[in-house]
Amino acid sequence: MSDEEFEQQGLTLSHKVSLFAMFITMTVVLASTGFDEFTQYRRAAADGEEQIKVLGKVTAFSIAAPAMFGDAVAAKSVLDALRAESNVVKAQLIIAEDKPLAVYQRTPTAVDADIERITIPVQWQLQDVGDLVIDVDVSKLNNQLWRQIRFSLFLTLTALLVAGLCVYLMVSIVTKPFRRLADVAERIVSEHDYSLRAVAVSRSDEVGYLTRAFNSMLDSIESQNRDLQDAQKISLGNERRLMLATSAAGLGVWDYDLNAKTVLWDKKMCSIYGVKYNAHGQRDSLFLERLHPDDRDEVIAKYEGVKEQGDELFSVFRIICPDGSIKHVRSNAMLLRDTDGRPSRMIGISLDDTSRELTEAALQNAEKLAQERLSESHIANAKLSFQKRALDEHAIVSIANDKGEITYANEKFCNICGYSRAELIGTDNRLVISDKYQRDFFENIVKEVMSGKIWSGDLENTTKSGDSFWVSATIIPSVSDAGEVASYITIGTDITQIKRAEAALRRSQKMESVGELAGGLAHDFNNLLGIIIGNLDLIGDQVETNQNLKNRLEVAQTAALRGSMLTRSLLDFARKSDGGHRPVDVGVVISGFEELIRKSLTAVVSLETNCSEGLFLVQLNPADLQDALINLSLNARDAMPEGGALVIKAQNVTIDANRIDSEINLEPGDYLEISVGDTGVGMSRELCDKIFDPFFTTKGKAEGTGLGLSIVYGFIQRAKGRIFVFSELGEGAIFKMYFPRATEVIDHQKKPSWSISSHSTGIETILVVDDEVELTVIAKSALEGLGYTVLCANNGDAALDILENNSAIDLVFSDIVMPGGITGLDLAALISKYYPRVKILLTSGFSGEIDSPESEAGEPYKMIKKPYRAMELARRVREALDEPI
Repeated sequence: MSDEEFEQQGLTLSHKVSLFAMFITMTVVLASTGFDEFTQYRRAAADGEEQIKVLGKVTAFSIAAPAMFGDAVAAKSVLDALRAESNVVKAQLIIAEDKPLAVYQRTPTAVDADIERITIPVQWQLQDVGDLVIDVDVSKLNNQLWRQIRFSLFLTLTALLVAGLCVYLMVSIVTKPFRRLADVAERIVSEHDYSLRAVAVSRSDEVGYLTRAFNSMLDSIESQNRDLQDAQKISLGNERRLMLATSAAGLGVWDYDLNAKTVLWDKKMCSIYGVKYNAHGQRDSLFLERLHPDDRDEVIAKYEGVKEQGDELFSVFRIICPDGSIKHVRSNAMLLRDTDGRPSRMIGISLDDTSRELTEAALQNAEKLAQERLSESHIANAKLSFQKRALDEHAIVSIANDKGEITYANEKFCNICGYSRAELIGTDNRLVISDKYQRDFFENIVKEVMSGKIWSGDLENTTKSGDSFWVSATIIPSVSDAGEVASYITIGTDITQIKRAEAALRRSQKMESVGELAGGLAHDFNNLLGIIIGNLDLIGDQVETNQNLKNRLEVAQTAALRGSMLTRSLLDFARKSDGGHRPVDVGVVISGFEELIRKSLTAVVSLETNCSEGLFLVQLNPADLQDALINLSLNARDAMPEGGALVIKAQNVTIDANRIDSEINLEPGDYLEISVGDTGVGMSRELCDKIFDPFFTTKGKAEGTGLGLSIVYGFIQRAKGRIFVFSELGEGAIFKMYFPRATEVIDHQKKPSWSISSHSTGIETILVVDDEVELTVIAKSALEGLGYTVLCANNGDAALDILENNSAIDLVFSDIVMPGGITGLDLAALISKYYPRVKILLTSGFSGEIDSPESEAGEPYKMIKKPYRAMELARRVREALDEPI
């Protein structure tokens, strides 16, 4: 509340000081008391909570064994021991599925008691076996807090009353001399008598000093009043002399009071504006009403500008008189400010300048007519200059004569092709045309243009350094007065990035088509491998005593598994998803794979690996990365038949949004860069553009498939990465792969091992469904060997018939891809709908959208990929059967 509001409410200085002191006292007492009570409450609450936690941990330790073995009686006995704690109202042991094994219950001490719950995990040999939940009554602690708060409030009010009384008495004594000074000041204001003085006091404290200063101030004011009266007499004489001078010069004088909004005009001023003289002044809006509309905004802006900063104002404007005539007025003004620097008054003079303005306008019109003809000749030149500048800034422009020699090339043309203007002028314009075109192709273009026709199309050109760039060009003939084509102008736009994007799109579409073919082939091959591997597993179980035959089986099994790895590579090539991706430390992968790469190289090729410290984690399949490194290393080996060096590096890079790199087009962010470089024969730019195309190879028919780099390209796309190749003939090649930094961390927790011996048998009934009869026979033999009852079906319809007539089936193990009729996914959906008790395990040798099949409710099905081993089949079947419904 402000001082004025206090005075309006009759609050004196003593009241203000008293209230302020009481407020400070109350604030300090309340703050200190509240802080002390809050600290004591927190300490008591923490002690109580710690006591209950210790009690809970002891109880959890004692009840761990009953919880582990489900002994409800022993658990209840342990919980009953909590009766000794009066604030424990309930305790319960919760085991699996949130079911209580034992409960201890005490009636709360009050109906509205405050209950807090504490949950403590119960562990048996470091394994969680349940939770101990304890409910504690904290009402007693809360009631104690409220008693302390009421007592503190009573003390605060008592202290406030005593402090207020003391302050009021003290302030009354101190402010009495100030009231005497106030009475004298009030008399001076009401009587305008500056000869009055306050009664002098002999005190040497602040009150005596204030009284003497107050009287000294009155002496100064009385002296200033006398000086002011003398100055007013002098000012009146000066004002009369000024009026005589302005009248003789034909100047109008005006005075504008900004605070009172009043304007005083003399008679000359009224004559200029065509209004009657009024000794009491004019309306302050009259000036704006007379201003010409076209000059109003400018004059107002100047006026406002002087108010903000400045003291003098000069303006020339037009006014409209009452008779409709227009006058030109010149005005000079000065702004006066008060002691605080705020604008308070503006005085000025105005002159009717109409005759001079009309004379100047006539002279300007004559001069304008004289210059109009001169400026017409410059307009055409200016337009041509503007058009040329626009072309130079946004287009590639060149001019050639009828002999094909370049006579002009703009700066953009020079920048993009790498030649200077001096190198281009006078040379054949086919200098930058790519060698890919036949000679007659360009000759036909020139022939068409020289016949007077305009040619348009896309051209591939070559820079001075040998790089290619594309231009969308339009060639326009220039016809002389004789009707012959004397030269032609080429105007082009750089479309290199568009062409590269189109090439990338075509490559992606080709990769997708080949991927679909590879996926289908891998599916059929996986079925054949499944038959081979399954039979080898079954035979291996029967020849345990024949070591020689067992060794031969292991060789055959290894070869079959290598075939499985080959099909997995084909499936990875066909797959669009990122299956198997996880956060990977690339440095660990490279160091663990270095020896295998070294063995894959010839003796004349050296290998060097260099991985920086603290590499970013990246999200990818480490097996895919190993395949990519092997592919790139073998290609590097073949490019160095006479020997050389292979260097594999890994380092962190950060792409800045402000950094522009024409060779590496990446979004800003953190990346891991893996580079594979060699000192081999190198490649041309044309070859670099094709190496990732499926089935493209530079090797002989019996030496390469053309799929190695295509598989690398597909892996990098699945990992959301990018790959770039940099090479020149005779200078070797370097492949740079960029992977975005992963946001997840590596899970170092080891998964438990699993063997058939640890889950040896089962007594459930299993239905095996597969269109490959041999695969059903193998699966049946393997599962029956583990004790299961196995039924077989070779299609979905037969499987449904068996399910309808046999209610003992516990699990359906079905292939997904089955020709004709019901697929494995269709069968799984029908089983989920009509036989919800039956578990489902699916298998497939294909990769794609069925890598992670889901039910109609969005729940993922259990899945095992072909070809599978007997141990893997046993594990996945047991997992599916043991999973709760």
